[in-house]
Amino acid sequence: MTQPATARARLAVGACTGLALALGFAHLQRRSFWQDEAFTWSTVDRSFPSFIAVLARHEGYQILHSLIEWPTNRISSTVDGLRTPSVLAFGAAVPAVWLAARRLFDERTGLLAALLFALNGFGLAYAQEARGYMLAASLCAYSGAFLAQRVLVPSRWSRLGWIAFSALTIYAHGFAVLGIAGQVASLWFLPAATRRELHWIRDGSLIALLAAPAILAPLLQIGDGELGFISKPGLNEMRGLVWSMSGRTITSVPTIGLGVLVAVVIAVNVWRASLRSVDAFRFALPVLWMIVPTLVLMLASYVHPIWLDRYVLWSLGAVVILAAYGLMWLTRDRVVVAVIMVLVVAALASRGVVKWYRTPANQDYHSAMTQLAPRLRAGDAMVFSPDEVRLPSEFYLRTAIDLRQLKPVFPAQDWGKFKTGDEHIDHLGRRVVERLVAEPVARLWIVSYASRGVILPKVNELRVAYRVVSDRRYDGRVEVMLLVAR
Repeated sequence: MTQPATARARLAVGACTGLALALGFAHLQRRSFWQDEAFTWSTVDRSFPSFIAVLARHEGYQILHSLIEWPTNRISSTVDGLRTPSVLAFGAAVPAVWLAARRLFDERTGLLAALLFALNGFGLAYAQEARGYMLAASLCAYSGAFLAQRVLVPSRWSRLGWIAFSALTIYAHGFAVLGIAGQVASLWFLPAATRRELHWIRDGSLIALLAAPAILAPLLQIGDGELGFISKPGLNEMRGLVWSMSGRTITSVPTIGLGVLVAVVIAVNVWRASLRSVDAFRFALPVLWMIVPTLVLMLASYVHPIWLDRYVLWSLGAVVILAAYGLMWLTRDRVVVAVIMVLVVAALASRGVVKWYRTPANQDYHSAMTQLAPRLRAGDAMVFSPDEVRLPSEFYLRTAIDLRQLKPVFPAQDWGKFKTGDEHIDHLGRRVVERLVAEPVARLWIVSYASRGVILPKVNELRVAYRVVSDRRYDGRVEVMLLVAR
């Protein structure tokens, strides 16, 4: 039976939560809004009926996050505003990780897990991004905490809480169903009589039924957008995953890895002693929560490449719980050793936070558009290649200039009219180039994001009717060129 948390423990968790929020809000505008975040903005920056239509047809991966961002965009259509829900989710995840860890193991494990989560650079990166990954990770942690409570210390609301947070997790991101599936599968490790008493198959089916739209959407939309362009995972991707889960710093890999390894070894010994028991479940919950998303997505990627490490961010809660348990087990009841261990682990983990703040923007559209806006003239023509480049470019330009004075050539739809929430990554085509050569415009701007080998052949074709008078490049392969008619 888990004892009630002490006032000191609650204060420590509050401090970890405050730390996560402080780190999340710190320098929130430092990094440019990039293409993935612009997908979110383009999805929600429209009328509500149009917004619902986009969710149903093209952007069903992150339904709950989009539903939160739609009113947020109405209140504050800014970088800070659109990223705030992810920061709040990051802070909210800390007590969830603590609750799950202390219910499964003990208070010390819970407190260290909460600290490790708050200081994780991988989590922080997506806490400062206007996408649904951190929201899904937070909700998945609450699902795990409620499931642990339902099995180990059942209360009146534990079943309802588990079902509700499990379904919400899947609505936050469709791929997070794999994290929930791992949690549900952990119930198999309980004795048969306990499983029947918990009605685990019935409740698991209820979760699937409630979340069916969010489960089906990614499957139906899997060929839409970027997923079809991802390479198959290999050893490098596995190394990258270990690095990410350790906080995106190599210094934390030994400590996090050691903690997880110790916990898994203990778990195997527990399962060998008794495969169906409450103790077996205690370890099965975080272990399956950790490995099922990665295992399924990596295997699936050999049929249709879909692997990205952010698609298993919801496993981060399980990783820090296992790491915390393993590290605390090594210290046993030696208080001084435990304190030293916590200080060392925290110091190593904090390097990932520092590195995150120092990392250049993935795609620096902010600098590019800030410098471009004063140079634009009424009547200038605009080309964005690939077409998704238009989203972050328009996000910044709409508040700096009157876009109605500019002519969008590619994509050609009017400003503020997006094909979908997620563009198709179409590059500047031959027909558009031939039309621009046949009917030259006075000034043509090309904004691109790709290797130069993709856009340069098109520019060379345009040189028949134009000359390049300006070519500026920015962090993250963002390039802005001005061509004038000969």
